[in-house]
Amino acid sequence: MKRLAKILAGALWFFLCLVFGIKLFFPADAVGQRLMYGVEEASGGSFVLLLEDVGAWTLSGVKAEDVQLLRKKKKRGRRAQDDEGPAPSLFAAFDAISARVQLLPLLGGSKLVTLKGDAYDGSIEGELGLDGERLILALEVEDLDLSLFPASLPDGEALQLAGRLNFVSDLHLNQEEVDNSTGGVRLEIENLAVLNEAFADSFDEAVVEFKNDDGKLVIKEGSFQGEKIQAKMSGDIKLNKRIGKSRLDIKIQLSLDTSYDLLAKASGLKRARDKEGVYHFQCTGTLERRRCRSDRAAARGKASRTGRSSRAVPDRVDRDEDNERFSPDETAEERRERRQERIKKRRERARERGGRGSNDERIRPDANRSRRRGRDNEDDFSPEDLPFEDEPPFDDDLPLPDLEEMDLEDEGFQDDMDPEGGDPFLGE
Repeated sequence: MKRLAKILAGALWFFLCLVFGIKLFFPADAVGQRLMYGVEEASGGSFVLLLEDVGAWTLSGVKAEDVQLLRKKKKRGRRAQDDEGPAPSLFAAFDAISARVQLLPLLGGSKLVTLKGDAYDGSIEGELGLDGERLILALEVEDLDLSLFPASLPDGEALQLAGRLNFVSDLHLNQEEVDNSTGGVRLEIENLAVLNEAFADSFDEAVVEFKNDDGKLVIKEGSFQGEKIQAKMSGDIKLNKRIGKSRLDIKIQLSLDTSYDLLAKASGLKRARDKEGVYHFQCTGTLERRRCRSDRAAARGKASRTGRSSRAVPDRVDRDEDNERFSPDETAEERRERRQERIKKRRERARERGGRGSNDERIRPDANRSRRRGRDNEDDFSPEDLPFEDEPPFDDDLPLPDLEEMDLEDEGFQDDMDPEGGDPFLGE
């Protein structure tokens, strides 16, 4: 019995010496510098971590106070390396944050970190890391006061918010087979209000919820209901084994009170508005390099292109049902007659749409449209913006050719319905 007591006393003494030794001789400066270097290296220089006071937390963790995470805007171009660019801006601040490595899971090869922190009058708890082939992103944020958050508008003006933010993530990303990932993400803001005078509003509902479905985080609920501003979100995020490379395909429909019409026009949103007064936006790219812009195609009631692999192009307007792709059984004479008839119909439609010209006049296409279209987004052009295929620029004194007497094949014309010829404007 005495021997057992001595063994327990020795183990307790060893544990106390270990704890006090860590507290007294913990290399706080070295750990702090390593953390700051790791954050900047992992983010590619986009973020900078500042730590005020670093110390030990339990046996395998660290604790820091007055933590600031700064965002650096990268400048592109030849002079980007010589120009230091704008000063970093505050992205997030924490009163205190603690992180420790879970020791027991290390025996099984898992690398998990427990995270706790206090920020913006709220709390943050979570578990991050690798568990076999799964990336664990379990995080819970409670009651963050948005009035303390340093949000800003694209033009640099401060975005004044009010409300309490709650965020829950239980995402388990399978890095071997992304389709086998599980979990979801939910963000909800209680009593959300925008206090900027130009577009002040209060919201009864502000929630976005994603659910995993075969490797995609699909928006199951996305609604912001205010007195003057209402927004609905739809779409998904295609997960990637590198979470930052996950691709976005999110659409936003925004309804504004008539009092915001002047502000919307001044912001250049006129072409994003449909006939019912709803503004359409689209977010694409990746989580690391996301891009949100006006969805002018959706505003016109047409499906917009998303993603690099999409090869869809707008359908030609006013195409008759009998103008189908050529048949291998069709003779050259039949194809020639059908092509001539199609060209005649297009010219008639061109005169009707343009409201100018007569049977004896030739309609000159707008040469500036192609230059304007080059400045617009490739997803936002419509068939009406394209020059007529049969009406290239020409001099007014040239006579109108007689199509019935002219052999188009001998003249070098190519049937735009022929798959060997390709599309003369959109490429092969």
